[in-house]
Amino acid sequence: MLIYLDSSIFIKKYFKEIGSEYVIEIWNDAEYLAISQVGYSEILETIHKKQKMDRFSDKIKNQIIKDFKDDWESLIKVSADQKLNPELNRLHDKHLLRGFDAIHLATAILLAKKIEKDIQFLTADSNLQSAAKKEKLDIGNYFWK
Repeated sequence: MLIYLDSSIFIKKYFKEIGSEYVIEIWNDAEYLAISQVGYSEILETIHKKQKMDRFSDKIKNQIIKDFKDDWESLIKVSADQKLNPELNRLHDKHLLRGFDAIHLATAILLAKKIEKDIQFLTADSNLQSAAKKEKLDIGNYFWK
């Protein structure tokens, strides 16, 4: 099965949070993991923000970024381009979603259609999770918060 991780899930691999143990398990067990290219910037932003908030050293931050970049190479990365626009139009008409959340959801929906297989869509954002469920995506049975 292909598992789509949004950045709110992916970041749990690097910081001890509720659900981090599931992310490590998923990471180790999944056949394929996918993410939208927009996740790269979101994850880097979160790493820098957490350093400022939690006040950990540049050395630790740089190691986390190195680990992230190494992990990034093993993912299926999906471009965010104009092909998403019709799906984004539909999703924004139907759900109240932030911009990048809608991109993640549209990417997962179109990826599922393209590969003609079920995918699991994982997010720690309850609003996005609700929208994904309404879109008939498998959201798993994990406890993220």
